[in-house]
Amino acid sequence: MVLTKQHEKQVVTNRRRAEIANNANARLFVRLHCDVGSGHGFTWYYPDRSGTKDGVSGPPADVRAASRELAETMNQTMAPLLKDGLSANPVKTDASTHVGASQGGVLTGSIFARVPTALIEMCYLNESHDAQYIASPSGQQAMAKALAAGIMAYIAGK
Repeated sequence: MVLTKQHEKQVVTNRRRAEIANNANARLFVRLHCDVGSGHGFTWYYPDRSGTKDGVSGPPADVRAASRELAETMNQTMAPLLKDGLSANPVKTDASTHVGASQGGVLTGSIFARVPTALIEMCYLNESHDAQYIASPSGQQAMAKALAAGIMAYIAGK
């Protein structure tokens, strides 16, 4: 496992995060986020198209296909493990996000990824139940265990 940040206040661009995963020859690149908006539970996003930013196009077709499999495996594995605390939302594409939509349907981290990549919005911070769950030690432990189980399920399927 390679972390892209060493501490909370460290600034690492989405491009650099993808480059770290690429340079590490990672088997997968999981991006952890928390959302704000209308909704609740957790949501997985993956790139289903190529985009261009700063003269770089991507992700390649094979990475897009593997990214879809990664997001779907993570969602299917995590849903029953988190059902008592957070609901699973349907898997979506980068185009469903505000940034992805403004960049032709692809998030920056996905454009630069050369390994399977998926982003999870672990909760909605403006939804009180979600915020309390993810702030609690038991919720954080459950999320970490569910993420690890999803990663192991994806790797086992390869």
